[in-house]
Amino acid sequence: GHPFSVAAAHMHGTFFSMMVDDSAAADVSVRTVTAVATEANLAWPGRLGRFLKGWVMARQGEIGRGADQMEASFRDLQERKERLYLTLLGTLLVSAKLEIGRYEETLAFLDELQVLSVETHQRLFVPEHHRLRAETMHRLNPKSPGIEAEYGKALKLAQEQGALALELRAACGLAARLAERGRPEEGTRVLRPGFERFTEGHATPDLQAA
Repeated sequence: GHPFSVAAAHMHGTFFSMMVDDSAAADVSVRTVTAVATEANLAWPGRLGRFLKGWVMARQGEIGRGADQMEASFRDLQERKERLYLTLLGTLLVSAKLEIGRYEETLAFLDELQVLSVETHQRLFVPEHHRLRAETMHRLNPKSPGIEAEYGKALKLAQEQGALALELRAACGLAARLAERGRPEEGTRVLRPGFERFTEGHATPDLQAA
């Protein structure tokens, strides 16, 4: 009986599906968000739904088209000053840009997200900004001395926030980096504490990678 609450529930369902990289489940949730928003004339959920649909497209094989739709939707939300969740959505757009090799563009966009986070006081998914910066720097120059520092910032902030999933991602990236640099035992010590705190979800991509 309250369309906005229904849209919000499915929106958060989509966010969860994105976290575990389940594009099929995300697609179902996004379709519901879009349908409810259209029927009840809910402008913001409809605009957010277009971004989320772009992510689904990207994950289901239309990476270029999906990334372009995500970016257009992100800019639309930004211009309308509908900035809730943009620090989270920005990480999804960064990941898509990384996948299609837009590395310099990715670094510039991460700078934008940093400013946005400060302006809006949104700390949601900020650890991912540092992890993704490390990933981008590695693609551009694997010998860059700042890569480990960015992973370290991501790990420390995730731990401070109690964001275990983001802590695991940062630890996994740092551990891989240390192994690549001939320090696998050190990498294992970084990764093991967070990994062993998970008691479920071991089939998800992040835990499989760890």
